[in-house]
Amino acid sequence: MSYYVTKTNLVLKDVHYTNNIVQFPKKEKGIGVSTRMDCLHTKEEIQLVVDELMRKLKYANSKPREKVALRNFTMFTCAIVIGLRGGDFCALKWNNIFDDKWEFLNNPDFVPEKTKRCHRHVKLTWNKDFEKVMRTWLDWKNKNMENYQDLDDYIFDSQKGEGHIQEKSFYRMMEDTRKMAGIPQKIGAHGCRKTMVNRYIKTADNKSDALLEMQEYLGHDNVRTTLRYACLEIESINETKEKMDLFDESMVISRYIRSGGEY
Repeated sequence: MSYYVTKTNLVLKDVHYTNNIVQFPKKEKGIGVSTRMDCLHTKEEIQLVVDELMRKLKYANSKPREKVALRNFTMFTCAIVIGLRGGDFCALKWNNIFDDKWEFLNNPDFVPEKTKRCHRHVKLTWNKDFEKVMRTWLDWKNKNMENYQDLDDYIFDSQKGEGHIQEKSFYRMMEDTRKMAGIPQKIGAHGCRKTMVNRYIKTADNKSDALLEMQEYLGHDNVRTTLRYACLEIESINETKEKMDLFDESMVISRYIRSGGEY
């Protein structure tokens, strides 16, 4: 629908009336844009995102910008290790990972927001990289913020005031970063969780056991759902299709392709 404004009224084009009721033109149906989040499939893709986040940290020219850059780096590197849903990860508090002596807890219980009603909890797990990055973030905040951190404080506080960073802000940060890093697939906040599952299964010595462990962790009823969630099913399809020889090397079309379009 288009319109133009005169001095006295607003004139609508492509509008007609039926029984004194305004009938606006129907919107043309277009091809929908997928909202499905992918994952980072390789260590090289992960490194590209890390490099971009480190670049922003390196060139942060003020304390506020340094804080945002370090926060973003911490969020990404820790999210792809701990594997929580975006909303749960953004709302983490220090007491979810530290004891009262500021030592890391050992596989603490955590109840995700999605499963609160049924009281289903998960055991949080991480690695040494998670602890190093999180400790660096804690030390920076204690050194540069007005007050020392309290165990009940949010780890990733909002820049707009009280409370924690919202998942949509985490999503925008991840999308902006992956585009700058040259990653074509959508990642968002949820893609960090998928990346954890993908890397966990690929890194495990026994991939069958790892798949079942992730199925339990994610609460999936069917293991094929976990395969799709971990982006392993599409990877397997892509790898198999690469092995599907459509043209024999002796065929004329093969020689035509190799020669760049000349016989």
